[in-house]
Amino acid sequence: MSNVVVILEMGINDGQADNFDTFMNDMIGTTREEPGSLTYEWSVNPERTTCHVIERFADSDAVMAHLGSLQAVLGQFIEIFAPQSLTVTGSPSEEVKAALAMFGPKYFEFAGGFRR
Repeated sequence: MSNVVVILEMGINDGQADNFDTFMNDMIGTTREEPGSLTYEWSVNPERTTCHVIERFADSDAVMAHLGSLQAVLGQFIEIFAPQSLTVTGSPSEEVKAALAMFGPKYFEFAGGFRR
């Protein structure tokens, strides 16, 4: 299985709840157009202080393309969010691992299961 799944937990910085919605919707629109992006889901807790993003990509090239899209809004990302944890499953390339290293990701290999 060559899919790469990225699970990101982030704090929403004080005073940024309204900007969260705009940023999320913009990123959903951008990511929807990326051919290798298979799943892109955001969830937020009731207090709107923490969110999760679950992303599934066809392969490592698709992850790198998505990270390229994120570069354009990195300043805004840093203003709104405080990354708390990053989990990566699948078989990411060394290039993806290097690009994500600053977030201190935890890596898990696929062990079994199915998708419908």
